Amino acid sequence: MLGKDDEIRNALAGILAEALILIRNAGWRGEAARCAIEADHVHNLPPILRQDGINRELVVFYWNVERPAYVSQLARAGMPAADSCARFEQYWMSIEKLLALS
Repeated sequence: MLGKDDEIRNALAGILAEALILIRNAGWRGEAARCAIEADHVHNLPPILRQDGINRELVVFYWNVERPAYVSQLARAGMPAADSCARFEQYWMSIEKLLALS
């Protein structure tokens, strides 16, 4: 059984993996603005993943600041958020549960 830090790390790695797929797909379509939004969403995750233990404050910052900013950036750019957010939903639910953020 995984510990809480490992479960959070797995969720963050899942978010990063999904974002890389979205970035690749947008890049092949020539959608530079979409690539920038997707990359901005996850650019602070690698430092969190590299730490020996999970820094809860950094994960809470991702949750409270970077996640909502991502959704807002999509909306401001006139890009549908539902499809992209659906890719992250299972990971977001795991983080919310593991950190008791609701």
